[in-house]
Amino acid sequence: MSHSRQASLIVGLALALSVIPLGTVAASTGPYTLPFWDSVTRSRSYGCVSGTASAWTGVNADGTSYDCAHFHSGIDFRLSYDPVVSSRAGTVIAVVESNPNNPGSDCPVGSPPANFVMIDHGNGQFSRYLHLTTNGASVSINEHVSAGQRVGTSGNSGISCGAHLHYTLTNSSTSIANSHTFNPDGKWTTSSGRVPWSTDFVSQSSGTAVLGTADVCYGETATYWVKFKNLGGRKWSTSNDSDGNGRTVLYSTTSTGTDSLPSQLQASDWETTARVTAADQASVAPDGAGSFTFGIKGNGTQGQTYTLYLNLDAYHLHWFRYNDQVRVSVFIVPHQGCI
Repeated sequence: MSHSRQASLIVGLALALSVIPLGTVAASTGPYTLPFWDSVTRSRSYGCVSGTASAWTGVNADGTSYDCAHFHSGIDFRLSYDPVVSSRAGTVIAVVESNPNNPGSDCPVGSPPANFVMIDHGNGQFSRYLHLTTNGASVSINEHVSAGQRVGTSGNSGISCGAHLHYTLTNSSTSIANSHTFNPDGKWTTSSGRVPWSTDFVSQSSGTAVLGTADVCYGETATYWVKFKNLGGRKWSTSNDSDGNGRTVLYSTTSTGTDSLPSQLQASDWETTARVTAADQASVAPDGAGSFTFGIKGNGTQGQTYTLYLNLDAYHLHWFRYNDQVRVSVFIVPHQGCI
């Protein structure tokens, strides 16, 4: 993909060594979700991190005073070349991705600025995603993104001691001064610091734990269902939220879950050739389970075995971890007139 680029002098702060579990983040009714898909630990929090030596003094955008040897203007998450996602719906206003990654765990002084993506969420609120890998942006300037949509890949660019994400919330589109930043903690929409979208298999029509095998009579349609548990912090829904995202749909995908794949087993109740069905329930809260009931038509070759890869999706955001969590069902199409 060809991305627009803007020059910038923004330099991210180095990755700290201490690790704090994400579970320490308080639940909130705020408007932001976590900027990644899978569970990670944070490596540095927002605010004073090096004692009080009056090297950094002032008041941030929340009105909180600080007086310390070093002030960290965002939260560092330990992501090693992993997906970075938008924490809220908005419009991309800056993309920088041409700077090189630092070799190994070096913390160079005077290195090129960090690669980053910046998003305007409206009402004078902006988010920045720094230290992205070289050519790691997944979006372009002026592109509208939904909460949870991938915007890049974490990396080790700029002043950085290892691959990670430096996530910042600010009320300025240009200034990186601490006075314009505010603490992301207490503003997450996810419960107890959970990732926004996460799910696990519960059961399916065949009754087996992971791999299902079922017969579908040639030329006929059989009803099939799968059930998944909502492990994430965002509610599943059959309709979109105010940001235009969140509708939960079951998809037929490739074996890696990265693309939609038209299925030879699609029935008339499928929404499209690849989009199987929405959830049976109007909504599924975190820790709840949701079922997806759909038809499977035996319109393949008689006597042939077909593999159907299934994944959950909301605006093309797949929720299973690629390669090891795409759910598989195997269907055998017997001869015509089977019972």
